[in-house]
Amino acid sequence: MDALRAKQQAAKALQATNTPSPPPKPQIEPNTAQEIDRKRQLLQDFDRGMSEKAEEMHKHELKELREKAKPMLQEINKLRDNKPLNPFKTKAWKQDLDKNLEQYNNLKTAHDTKQEKGITPEHKEMARTLYYKAFPDKYDKLYEIQKDVNSYDQQQEQQELQQRQAELAQRRQDREVQQADRGNDRDINY
Repeated sequence: MDALRAKQQAAKALQATNTPSPPPKPQIEPNTAQEIDRKRQLLQDFDRGMSEKAEEMHKHELKELREKAKPMLQEINKLRDNKPLNPFKTKAWKQDLDKNLEQYNNLKTAHDTKQEKGITPEHKEMARTLYYKAFPDKYDKLYEIQKDVNSYDQQQEQQELQQRQAELAQRRQDREVQQADRGNDRDINY
C-alpha cells in the first residue's frame, strides 16, 4: 500500500515538473502621447454627455415646477373671478385666496431660484450616479482611463521639473566656471 502511494506521489511530482509554465504576462507599454490624447477625448466626450444629461435634468425640474404651478394659478384666477357677494363669506374667501397665492409664490420663487442657479454640481453628480447605475463597467473603465491620464500628466510634470532642475544646475556650473575664468584672467583667487 505504501509502495503504491509512493508511486502515485512520484507520478504526480513528475507530472507537476512536466507541466508547462504559464506564458509570461505581456508587458504593458507605457501610455503614448497619442493614446493619452485619445483617452482625454473620451473623457471630454463623457463630461460633455454628463453636462447634457445634467442640463436635461435641470430643464425637467423646471418643467415639473411650471406644471405644478398651472393648476394653482387656475385656482387663484377662479377664486378672483368668484368673489362672494355675501360679506360674511369674504373673510374665508380672502383667506383661501391668500393661502393659494402664498403657495403659488413659493413655487414661483423656487422655480426662479432654480432657473437662476442653472445647472448645479448636484445635477452633474446625479447624472454621473445614474450613468454609474446604468453602466457600471463602462464607468469603471472611464475611471481607469482618468487614472491613466492623471498618471501620465504627473509623469510629464515630473520630467519637466527634472529637466528644469538640470538646466538650472548647468547654468550654475557655467556661471561658476565663468567666474573662475574671470578670476584667473585677473590673477584673483576665490
